[in-house]
Amino acid sequence: MFNSLKSRIILFNIFIVMISILILTSLFSRFTANQMRTTLLLDAEKNVAFTKNYIQAQYNNIEVFKEKLTENKKKELSDTTDVLFVRFDSIFNQYREGDITREDAINNMLDAVRLTSYDDG
Repeated sequence: MFNSLKSRIILFNIFIVMISILILTSLFSRFTANQMRTTLLLDAEKNVAFTKNYIQAQYNNIEVFKEKLTENKKKELSDTTDVLFVRFDSIFNQYREGDITREDAINNMLDAVRLTSYDDG
């Protein structure tokens, strides 16, 4: 069967087609692998940049929250102190007008301090 020229030409053409397919497959798979690698690296770089920006934004949010919380605590302490001083002033005025004794004024002021709470006690 392979003795005829026609069968040898067909066999040679099949061989050439097979070799061409193998070469093209090899080249295409390398090209595809390189493209996939490049795409994956770009995606990884984008993910790293996104994650870095996200973490930075969350850190900034935490810092702003911390500053606001500190301001609120300072304001709360200032308000508590102001209320205590108003109470002291009231007790001192009662003492100055002679409504209470010095010892009673001191005890009332100590009670006011004792009853004043800040930040859950």
